[in-house]
Amino acid sequence: MRCTPRWLLLWLVGFHFFCVSAPCQIFLDATVPESEEQSGPRTGSAGINSSVKRPTLPLEVTIRDLYPVSASYGDQISVTLLLRNVSKESLDIPCSRNFTDVSTDGNKDQRGLGAFVRLMEGKIPVQIVVAVFGGSASVPGSMCTMPPNGTILVRGQGRIESQSALEDPSLAGTTLNAKASIQESYYDDHHVEINFSQDCVSVNSVSLYWLGRKPKP
Repeated sequence: MRCTPRWLLLWLVGFHFFCVSAPCQIFLDATVPESEEQSGPRTGSAGINSSVKRPTLPLEVTIRDLYPVSASYGDQISVTLLLRNVSKESLDIPCSRNFTDVSTDGNKDQRGLGAFVRLMEGKIPVQIVVAVFGGSASVPGSMCTMPPNGTILVRGQGRIESQSALEDPSLAGTTLNAKASIQESYYDDHHVEINFSQDCVSVNSVSLYWLGRKPKP
């Protein structure tokens, strides 16, 4: 019987140790088309009590990639974000795209997670929705657990439109700093929004060359 080479044994042991000690990276992709029954979260009609304290998520947000590097009004941008749990305790965040299931009446601890690209940070920020996820304690698999220092990659995309601040002609041909933010929303058992977290703004920014409006043909 042939003996397994020592170098191969060492490689196999090392590979096994790596897989056990370093679980695979969780990757949430919001660019995948939704099915017909996944039409998006329903919006509750009740207002949010302004006296309710807004929780802070222990997340460090980093922009890993933003494409394209230049854009016009109406263009679509794609972004990849890295989320890191900076607390000493595990953190559960919504990670499902099946909004119909997670927002069903009677579900407990209904939540939503939104990712945004922010422009014009020095003024009133322009926010472009690039990813939305839902979750509920009543729906297995709809919440992803981040251990302390654990990370999740999020990929999303959004169209730059319905943003009057970007209509200013003086902005055309200038470079805008793009940041990202994460916000979690909280709903009651009937999917009425009752609170939302403070924005977790990215620790870095990337440059986006703003072309303004495209000339009409």
